[in-house]
Amino acid sequence: MATDYAKLSIPPYESLRLVAAALRRANYILITCGAGMSADSGLHTYEDQPEEYKHFCDPFTLNRFPKQSTAFWKAFSDKYKSAELHDGYKVLEKWLSPDDATRHTLPNLISYYCYTSNVDSLMRRISCFGGSEKKANLCEIHGYASKWVCARRMGRDVNGKERMGESWGKFNGMVTEQKNETSEHAARVEAAGLGPGDFCCGVPARPNVLMFNDTDSTVLKGIDAEMERYQAWEADVEDRVCGEDQQILVVLEIGCGLRVPSIRREGMEVLRDVHERGGGERVNLVRLNLKDFDHVPGIDLDVEEEVLERCFGLEGGAAHLLTMLDNEVTRIAGEDSVTLLKNAS
Repeated sequence: MATDYAKLSIPPYESLRLVAAALRRANYILITCGAGMSADSGLHTYEDQPEEYKHFCDPFTLNRFPKQSTAFWKAFSDKYKSAELHDGYKVLEKWLSPDDATRHTLPNLISYYCYTSNVDSLMRRISCFGGSEKKANLCEIHGYASKWVCARRMGRDVNGKERMGESWGKFNGMVTEQKNETSEHAARVEAAGLGPGDFCCGVPARPNVLMFNDTDSTVLKGIDAEMERYQAWEADVEDRVCGEDQQILVVLEIGCGLRVPSIRREGMEVLRDVHERGGGERVNLVRLNLKDFDHVPGIDLDVEEEVLERCFGLEGGAAHLLTMLDNEVTRIAGEDSVTLLKNAS
């Protein structure tokens, strides 16, 4: 049974107003988003993925059935590329844009980051997280399907040891270049621009997605680099919130369900850490979701009631709620956000 956030007892309109106030006073925003963020663009969440998704989301299947796997992931990649960004993405771009003309929307914002499990690359298509090139404020913990990479390390574990089994022995025997990743090899692959059906080092290329039971160091290396950048940013923000600067952090969680709870837990861990370091009054977590938008014991991180009191939950889809929040952020522009929040506590 879910435990309601303290703020859920407030009427929905008032909750919307308080979330807008929290966003306007924020110096830092951490966006944590799951598949629900992309649902309004017509993409599947983890709950309604086709049955064969789990089958093809495994390196073993890529090895045993390369043609079928390539066709499956090409279809997914094409669907991601053709998906239209819903209005919620446009709201984020407006809020986070470095353009001085729109900076008044969130007047106190200094920096932001996105931490996501999505592999659809939709965040990369808005200027604040990508646009013409990838920016360093996006951490895709499962990689992204629009890129195809050399699969020569797929048959080895993270330490470079060959995976067990006859099929992996056959796969590794096909690889023509067994050396560890080198800058020359990486540059050659990048220049080749691998795609579905292409071969590299004797084996079919694979999507740059971290799958179930995946030990491919080529995929993991890129994810690890993104994680290191994110963790450095998050640690610095915690210091600024909990230290002498006393700055304000909002964790904006969008569309994170219970099937892949790692994103929900990351936001809760940040909230708890800031609270334990004495910065609890300067952090809020905002959860936007169609369901399970309150705290779910056993899935979400177990935290004290004082921590839950820093949370807001709003029920609805990403496009609808972000649009409503944008309207409210604009409407309260002339009001004191700090006073609004204090009066509600």
